[in-house]
Amino acid sequence: DRDCAERAAHTPKSPGVIKLEKLLDAAEAAIGRNDRALQQANMAFHSCIAECAGNVVLAQVMESLAELHKSEQGAMLWLGNSREVDHREHIAILAAIQGGEPRRAHDLMRKHLLGVRKLMAARLAELAHARKVRWLDATRESEPAAADLAANTSA
Repeated sequence: DRDCAERAAHTPKSPGVIKLEKLLDAAEAAIGRNDRALQQANMAFHSCIAECAGNVVLAQVMESLAELHKSEQGAMLWLGNSREVDHREHIAILAAIQGGEPRRAHDLMRKHLLGVRKLMAARLAELAHARKVRWLDATRESEPAAADLAANTSA
């Protein structure tokens, strides 16, 4: 995706760039209103960048993966809860592509993808920790009952 953003910036006037603009308009309209439409626009944005880079095969693979992993993408959208941040990052990536700035497009896409990865890792760790705490609390709550049972059986 980083390399595709870089390559797409070499042709900032391509018809695909207009499609990127329309996808971001659709994403903006969906923020806070329709997560499914936002998810579709965001995934199409990434696929379209591959198209703009001339990598039709990668674009098709990305579209297939997006379709296959729809539910996971929805969970990431909910879990990450960074709709506006993601949108601003997409706008910056598009601006670099439109400005014919390959290095900047590459760097912004890299930062975006790493940010998503770090955010997901942090949120999943938080959930795992919360689940562990709940499990420990439940275990502690049941321990006195077990101790009472042992005391009652030995008497």
